[in-house]
Amino acid sequence: GDFSHENRLKKNPVPCVFRVDVAKRGPGEVFIGKLGSPGKDKDLLTAPCGLTVAGGMLYVADHRGDRVVVFKEVDRSFVGEIKVKTPDTLGVDPTSGAVYVCSLVNQNTPAEIIKFDGYKNGKELYRISLPPTGQYGHHRIAVDASAKPVRIWVPSGYLGSPISLCCIEDAGDKLVNKGDPRSKELSAGGPRDLSVDHLRNELYVKANSSFHRIDDLTGKVKDTLPMDTPQRSMAYGLQVVAGIDGNFYGDVFGAVGAAGSGLWRFDRQGKPL
Repeated sequence: GDFSHENRLKKNPVPCVFRVDVAKRGPGEVFIGKLGSPGKDKDLLTAPCGLTVAGGMLYVADHRGDRVVVFKEVDRSFVGEIKVKTPDTLGVDPTSGAVYVCSLVNQNTPAEIIKFDGYKNGKELYRISLPPTGQYGHHRIAVDASAKPVRIWVPSGYLGSPISLCCIEDAGDKLVNKGDPRSKELSAGGPRDLSVDHLRNELYVKANSSFHRIDDLTGKVKDTLPMDTPQRSMAYGLQVVAGIDGNFYGDVFGAVGAAGSGLWRFDRQGKPL
């Protein structure tokens, strides 16, 4: 479906947070909010997105309500709120009570992480803009309050793009983007579809819809092959094997009767033959 920011605002979300007994694995019960009764006051919700638990409190990012709502976990009672525009996801430092909120006002502006001193005062301390994610706009953040300074991990990217990762550190007076701490050497997430060319001592690994050619004797990546197809989206389901003639043979997944579906042959550079 369309998970863009604008489309999400058009939907009619369930205005509740549900709780599920882990031992019984269901059914879920309405824990916060009221079915069929969205609202922006006290214990009512409109479009809950992210949530977290810290210090016995349940924090709920109410996307359409423009607030983070806080409840006592033990009895569901409303204890406070933080006013913030369209919050998506959040995290809390249980030691200091600081609340880190990811907010996306609209898809034409960058999302931001905003630090608040806590739910009692709801005072904004500082904020930082995040890299764009493409058509979806929103981010998912993970707050590591056990680290000193506190770290906020932000994956970004979207369908068809390599997934990047950045680390935001709380310097005490501002949020600092420390970039991607991972090695800059070529790597790939979710590798699969391995194929070995025994005649040429080469290994082929598919990741991020591209195929990497690796020297089987040294382990070094030689190059990356696009495996061009009529529609780039077909490459997600493409599987290939190396032939003894040096070419590649693969099945291109697509709708029945769609152009480009079926068995394909590619040359050593990934161009269709």
